[in-house]
Amino acid sequence: MLRSKKRLGLIIGLVFLLGASVLVYGAAASPNKATADVGVSISGTASGGVVTYSVTVINNSSTAAGDVYVSATIPGGTTFDSASATPQGAWFRGVEAGSAVWLADQIPANGKLGPFSYKVKVTTGQAGSATAWVHWKSPNDGTASSTEATYLAAVEAGAPKRGCLACHVSADAKGKYSLPWEAEERALAAGGEHPKVAPDGTIIDPTKLDPAKPVGPETCLLCHKPGTGDRAGKGAGAPLALRDIVHPAHMFSAGFKGNYNGNCFTCHNVAGDGTWQLLGQKVAVNDKGVPKIAPIPGALNPSER
Repeated sequence: MLRSKKRLGLIIGLVFLLGASVLVYGAAASPNKATADVGVSISGTASGGVVTYSVTVINNSSTAAGDVYVSATIPGGTTFDSASATPQGAWFRGVEAGSAVWLADQIPANGKLGPFSYKVKVTTGQAGSATAWVHWKSPNDGTASSTEATYLAAVEAGAPKRGCLACHVSADAKGKYSLPWEAEERALAAGGEHPKVAPDGTIIDPTKLDPAKPVGPETCLLCHKPGTGDRAGKGAGAPLALRDIVHPAHMFSAGFKGNYNGNCFTCHNVAGDGTWQLLGQKVAVNDKGVPKIAPIPGALNPSER
């Protein structure tokens, strides 16, 4: 009886060891499953109240990533405008749950896919941030997200605007954004009406402007230059001097500071003798805002006379 129990125990032990060796052998024989190492980035540039975002997906592995889903958020304070670029092998699916969405067959091994670009229109003075996200299903199921692309960074990435006519030109049949349109809008808001013809005969009806001849601040100054004598503190031929209108209108404008990163040098320059000049025309500048032509064409000296 004792021998039978020992024999049974020996058999059970052998079976256990055999099973364990099979398990170990099976684990060692199973090959490592390939995985993809994917990252995503997003950047933006702003111009004229429109921000263009570009998304790039990078595959850092030696295996292609397949069945790819790419999305990028529509920031708060903006509305979607268009998908302006889609790389080959991908297609724009639309806007879903507040994000622009693309699909792609694959991201090549040790390669990238992009840019996926889209445009948004800014509806408030300061837009929110955008974030990109990517999901792939093969060779493994994985996701990655980008750091935020802030609106301020997008504004700073765009070329600076300098000069009144860099911004204030007619945008439609109503003359929107032109200086005459701005003047009429403010006059109507105050319960008044703005003249349609300047003292020198220049047409300043915003609906009848010549796009080839935009109205600049020199026309405004015919009436709005600083008054003297009994009109001191007023415009020479208008209730207010131009400086008393445009300075607060710009410096208290979230759009001016947010959309255009505006500051004093957006509208002004300083002459060699220290005199402030008003930039009456659009100034050609480099990426730092430095004029490409000197002396600056259209600079009114002294500023606002």
